[in-house]
Amino acid sequence: VFWDPTWVTRLWCVFEIAAFLHSRTKGRKAVLKIIPPLLGPALLGGEILFFLACIAYAYSEIALASSEDSKFSAAIHLVFFGVLGIPCSFFVSHSLRGYARSVETLKEQLCEFKAAGTRSACCEQGHEGEAVVLCDREILLQCIAHWYGSVDQFESQVQSEVRTALADQLADNAISYERILLLFTPYVWLRFEYAATHANDPIRQIVEVARTLTYWLAVFPFMNKLLFRLCYRFRAQCCMPCWDVLLSMLIVVATFLFYFICYTIQVYVFRQNEHELVPSVISAVSWLTFTAIMWRIT
Repeated sequence: VFWDPTWVTRLWCVFEIAAFLHSRTKGRKAVLKIIPPLLGPALLGGEILFFLACIAYAYSEIALASSEDSKFSAAIHLVFFGVLGIPCSFFVSHSLRGYARSVETLKEQLCEFKAAGTRSACCEQGHEGEAVVLCDREILLQCIAHWYGSVDQFESQVQSEVRTALADQLADNAISYERILLLFTPYVWLRFEYAATHANDPIRQIVEVARTLTYWLAVFPFMNKLLFRLCYRFRAQCCMPCWDVLLSMLIVVATFLFYFICYTIQVYVFRQNEHELVPSVISAVSWLTFTAIMWRIT
């Protein structure tokens, strides 16, 4: 189901999901996927931007590869990541807060859903000039009354079960783990290419692969989920535009702070820049475990 903010006003669209949920056998969970139409272009655009950022990052990493000062390399990496990531993430944060507000508006509308308040295309266009008047709205209402027993029963299901299903898909599961992995695949391409340049050092290759999987499968997914959760938590629009912009920026800074902590742990605890095998494997296992636990909690 492709969702947009006008979905709740269209009787046929609401009936479509309600009927699907109503048709399943009792106790059986419905497999329902609801996707905002802009999600596809947003993911594609994000992947392209991230790919360009990864290329710039790859060149900077090559330039710093000969540096023996790991602290200096780490500082340059964080500055580079912040300069590229924070401005772009601001627009993402601001858009996500707007999206969260639209989802909350939808939930409020569904709480007070009434079939009489919905629209039908045929009624809006008018029935003048038709030899036999067939009204979609009348047919749907007859089907609803026959299937549910009454329109009130249908409205009750929309206000409860349909509302819960939409909230689960649009709020709780909007940012899925698989979609985040897809978004950050350019990072994997470039890191694997970098690992391939060390063909004469198998240990170094394993270290680079472990590092790549650590960020791709653990750090980046949780960082993005944290961004989404913060945007949803602080979705309310401020009274002044400047404060609203500042709030979106603070959310991005908080997310970047998480990355800063992760990267600092990688450098100083797991000695990432020393390219040792055992710490790299321990790091990968530790971060994957952390992400698996936190993903369920959040």
